[in-house]
Amino acid sequence: MGEDYPSRKMDQFVVRLPDGMRDRIKAAAEANNRSMNSEVVAALEEKFPAPLAIPPDIVTLTQYLNLIDSAESDEERDQFLRVANESLARDPATSGFAIRLTTGPEGLPELHVARLKA
Repeated sequence: MGEDYPSRKMDQFVVRLPDGMRDRIKAAAEANNRSMNSEVVAALEEKFPAPLAIPPDIVTLTQYLNLIDSAESDEERDQFLRVANESLARDPATSGFAIRLTTGPEGLPELHVARLKA
């Protein structure tokens, strides 16, 4: 009968509660107009949020920055920078970005990711 509900197929975990906690959960659930299960899940979500997924474009940009930073000469760095920007421009996920090389306050080269104007 109740086996047709999707929630029946979700992970289940039996928890032993200290004295009085069930009543506190029940009161909080009633105050928030939700079931006790939903109240417990909401508290767990707050304490243990899902890990953030890193968008593929951020991963790609990071890989290019690391590659450019690993260059052993100015010529190699310039070549990596050119290839990286050409690749970024071709990929729809990264076409709005470009990697720029600037000179920092101490005269050292710095890499920056710039969002291109539409």
